[in-house]
Amino acid sequence: MPRFIQLAPSRTALVVAILVFGCSENPRESTPSDSGSLDASSSNDWPEDGLFPDAPLLDAELDETGAIDASSFDGHSWDADIADSDVTDSYGSDANTADAEDSGGALPPDSGTNDAGPSAWSPCCGHPQLRSVTFYDHGSSSAQRYVHIESALPAIRRAGFNALWLVSPWTQYNPRPLVAPPEYSPDEFRELRRLLTLLRANGMRALIGLNYLGSGWAPDGIDACTWITDPVMYAAFETYVARFLQEIREFSDLAYILVFTENAEPCGMANADSAVALAELLRATLGSLPHRLDPALRAEFRIGYHDYSLINLGWAGGDSPIASPMGFDFLSMVAYGLDRLSDTEIAAEIDRRAGRFRALYPSTPLIIGESGASACDGNDANQARVARAIVEHATSHGMGSNIWGWRPGPPGQECVNPVFGGLAVTNQDGSIKQAVDAIADVFRPRITGGGVVTSFDPWAVWLTGTNFGEFLSVQVFDGANAWSTPRSVTLGSDCTWLSFSLPANVPPSRCNLGGQSCPVSAVVTDVRSGLASPPQDVTLPAQ
Repeated sequence: MPRFIQLAPSRTALVVAILVFGCSENPRESTPSDSGSLDASSSNDWPEDGLFPDAPLLDAELDETGAIDASSFDGHSWDADIADSDVTDSYGSDANTADAEDSGGALPPDSGTNDAGPSAWSPCCGHPQLRSVTFYDHGSSSAQRYVHIESALPAIRRAGFNALWLVSPWTQYNPRPLVAPPEYSPDEFRELRRLLTLLRANGMRALIGLNYLGSGWAPDGIDACTWITDPVMYAAFETYVARFLQEIREFSDLAYILVFTENAEPCGMANADSAVALAELLRATLGSLPHRLDPALRAEFRIGYHDYSLINLGWAGGDSPIASPMGFDFLSMVAYGLDRLSDTEIAAEIDRRAGRFRALYPSTPLIIGESGASACDGNDANQARVARAIVEHATSHGMGSNIWGWRPGPPGQECVNPVFGGLAVTNQDGSIKQAVDAIADVFRPRITGGGVVTSFDPWAVWLTGTNFGEFLSVQVFDGANAWSTPRSVTLGSDCTWLSFSLPANVPPSRCNLGGQSCPVSAVVTDVRSGLASPPQDVTLPAQ
């Protein structure tokens, strides 16, 4: 992994969570969505154009596949949208599998845990599978960053990302922490809240690292080499953390807070020889920080620990920078330096690094918080290959991921300044590189099976698949023609299946002749991103 301590903020990134229109714990006891088509008469109160309510951010029409070319999100809280997803019917114990006419001949299997183990952060109800990209806006003010993010969000959403990693230096919000009382920057906190409001309106969340500092960009009176060992300086940091959380308390539902090993290492200790001593030092400071926060404030936030060396690379030989008992809600690992590996080797190396975390904390959710590959020297295609391999492995193993990064460094610096490392997935003119399309294809919903249950009125369809998550809709096609407007769905609690109601309990009119079964096809769309699945055939019974 490139090391940039004391040069610039670490490439530690920000993440977003899952909101759904209803979650059920067990497919056999689940409830198909009973809200009807996405129109003004549905129980979800969705307008006739199939868009979310009160959402000027989605200034787009559904195309012929049911996908949305969403151009902007603005001014809407998605949390309110899940309130009307209650349904009245259920798959009871008397549900008869003989009523299911489908490719597999049965209802979907009972949902269980993800085979990645209990540390996989993948359930839909309560925890997201984070799909994040870092937005490091080097040299810009907070107001400029807001403008740049607002402009980039449509493309970021279309790529399937549901979170941003935000670089937030300590000195920016708390320039003079050692004076009495500490000096804070109200304008900076105001800009941060404005940005978090924008992310909320886009159905996105944020990962925010707090111990961003280094030589030349530390707060007044704070020594970047000794702050973690100096009791006064470190106490000032914990005071800052408490104030930071208080300032964004209204956004605790979408903010994922991180502290990290990098930037906490005293000068001369960022090496394997010092790893055991560093781990001991961190256990008494950052590694136990959540335990010293006000319990009520701490309980409102998800707080994680991000490590690139001591656990991730095994430098500490099994020692941990995290104190016992575990005080963090999730852990974050790093996947850099994989550019020359094959896809198989990339998967194996990620598994090795993840295994070190899981050996210590088998029940704590784990994400790949930093990852990426260089596109310098004409390596766009290899960057796309490596990024896809990382994200695909994370997604298939129930881990969230973050790619560094969306925005390139200043002209002339992206490939010569090690702070940037050529990792950006967009060009200087804002156009996307091959990696963005490769990542989007990984995030696209995919259907693996489906069937119809005729014991409901209207009939209910279930689909199994991957990449089922937030903001889904389904559209049914009779050949090349849309048979329904986009349908809202009930999503299984493990994100592996969904159900929805058909427009009617009879097939399309062309199928009412001859008493034969009728094939139709379903397309699942992530409405926020516009990413749509390939069609899946479902056979309706003869009439």
